[in-house]
Amino acid sequence: MKISNYNRFPGGLNVGGMNVLNTYAGNVLWVDSGTGSDGNSGTYRSPLATIDTAIGKCNADSGDIIMVFPGHSETVTTSLAADIAGVTIKGLGNGDNRPTLTGPSADATIDVTADNVRISNLRFTADAGTTQTATQKIYVAAAYCEIDSCEFVNGQYDDDCIYVTTSGDYADIHDNEFTVSANGPDTAIHLEGAGGALTNVKIRNNWFNGGSQTNTWDLGSVYSSGVHTHCLIEGNRFLYMSPGGIEFTAAATGVIAHNFFAGGQLGQMLDPGSCLCFENYEADAVDETGRIFPTSAAS
Repeated sequence: MKISNYNRFPGGLNVGGMNVLNTYAGNVLWVDSGTGSDGNSGTYRSPLATIDTAIGKCNADSGDIIMVFPGHSETVTTSLAADIAGVTIKGLGNGDNRPTLTGPSADATIDVTADNVRISNLRFTADAGTTQTATQKIYVAAAYCEIDSCEFVNGQYDDDCIYVTTSGDYADIHDNEFTVSANGPDTAIHLEGAGGALTNVKIRNNWFNGGSQTNTWDLGSVYSSGVHTHCLIEGNRFLYMSPGGIEFTAAATGVIAHNFFAGGQLGQMLDPGSCLCFENYEADAVDETGRIFPTSAAS
């Protein structure tokens, strides 16, 4: 049999529009704002135009993957609902060629309401509105959400990049980049305090760039005003912060380890609440090495 007109992609081998070699159990849907249409089938050669339409074609807990083409650009007018459990939204490309989402001014760009959702390698632009409202790039209201390898830009009219509600237990936020482009935003990651305890959140290996001492996040790069327990905050880098890179209340418990803070005020870059601390360093000047903070050692 001579094979012609075929595509290789993570879902298998496609011959003449028919999948003849499926090496993956779930569906693989493709999205491209440049060549796609929401009336298409969602295959590699016939991509959809929007992520929301792709989510609507997914099945819960089947391991479905949405592959978003490099250069994809999408303006979300109302929150994009990630409401199918177990779905992965995966952007392709590198740097500013990664898929870019511009969100609504008065709502979250992506609203995660189903468990086990993964969002990977997307770019989120600053809010282009004219007033600051309760907006987030990603609003996490379900358990076991994973957010990785994304770029978030906070501008003058943004509030938070990622907001984790008390329903967001076991959220894993890692290997992302957060940047402030203009004075005004509140937090990069906000852990909700009201309505109950949030548990087992992991924030790992992220880069938080406040832009300058003036522009940086007003409440803190990673901020919580209430109860969250058994968190792991590890391996993050913070540049410019006011009042701090991590700002937790006394109700916060867990481990804060191997983080580096630079460009803030000594003694105020880390407020661990009741978390245990291991080898966190802070520095406020050039030509000096950072010091361990908190400075008191266990007896």
